[in-house]
Amino acid sequence: ISRGDLSAKTVTIDALIANYVAAPAISGKIRADSVTSGGTVISGIDVDLKRDGDWTGFSGGATVAGIPARAEGRVRIADGTTSVEIASGEATIRGIKAAIAQPSTLSIANGAASIEKLMLDVGGGSVTVSGTAGQTLDLAAEFSGLPAALANDFSPGLDAAGTLGGTAHVTGPSAAPDIRFNAQLNGAETSQTRQAGLGQLNLDAAGSFSSAGGVAIDNATLAGDK
Repeated sequence: ISRGDLSAKTVTIDALIANYVAAPAISGKIRADSVTSGGTVISGIDVDLKRDGDWTGFSGGATVAGIPARAEGRVRIADGTTSVEIASGEATIRGIKAAIAQPSTLSIANGAASIEKLMLDVGGGSVTVSGTAGQTLDLAAEFSGLPAALANDFSPGLDAAGTLGGTAHVTGPSAAPDIRFNAQLNGAETSQTRQAGLGQLNLDAAGSFSSAGGVAIDNATLAGDK
């Protein structure tokens, strides 16, 4: 199957749609070897759907751009709004596992998603996100206990240690957002600091980032033992 930059291979859909006009609810199965849109490939699609009143329950997974992911929850479409309740979910990025920490809800209307409170366990730390996302962003994030060692999978030889916490606020157009942050990195070490004979370092920094101006630090303090 191919149309424009969208193509699909070995697609099997066995589904029954109820109340199609007012509030469609679907039961059945969706299977596909792969779906490609532009440069994004989704493979191994295996999703079960179950009607739950006006809701459609879903469970299953796929590999999106090389990232295996699974989720379970339910979705409802009514009055121009898509409501999603996520009971559980997880994805693995370069060996780093991120999982839904508690049931979360979001709604989509007029091209924008409203996130009530999305809590994630990431590599032993936590990230909480809430706000709205569409052509314009207004998202607040809190993170706590994120291991600095997560960066080691992206930068071989870094051998980082320590934990990261703080907050971030993302606003503006999605194509060029502005980010305000306040971050604390405690017990930080890397292979370079160890070679320099430095002990663990504690960094507290606040500032901003934009695509136009890059990173701007408002204030920062660094403490540690040599």
